[in-house]
Amino acid sequence: MMIKLPLAEYREAEIREYEGHPLINALPPINSPQATAKMLDRFPSVDEAEKLLPAHIRRHAMMRILDQFLYPTKSHLQLEQMISGMIRRGYLSRNIAASDYHRNLDDVAHTDFCVNR
Repeated sequence: MMIKLPLAEYREAEIREYEGHPLINALPPINSPQATAKMLDRFPSVDEAEKLLPAHIRRHAMMRILDQFLYPTKSHLQLEQMISGMIRRGYLSRNIAASDYHRNLDDVAHTDFCVNR
């Protein structure tokens, strides 16, 4: 079975520091807190018939609803921003479009790391 991978879509860099970094420019756009909250929130649907169930049974339905519910908090939004920043900052030193990066890879490939004792 052959796996088809999607082609990368490169975006304009949001800040000057990210210009010319293919790995960064292929990432999704940097999300605003509002966009992140919209992507994360989960509000399960509640069947009208469930509302009419006896309390002891309705409690079990409520557990399912709570498992599916997520209202993003400030901590969720900060975590997303931190992870997004860490990924982008990590790619800054790995610019595959820079000749220095390829020269460094080539140097490492031809380095003997064995220590003779």
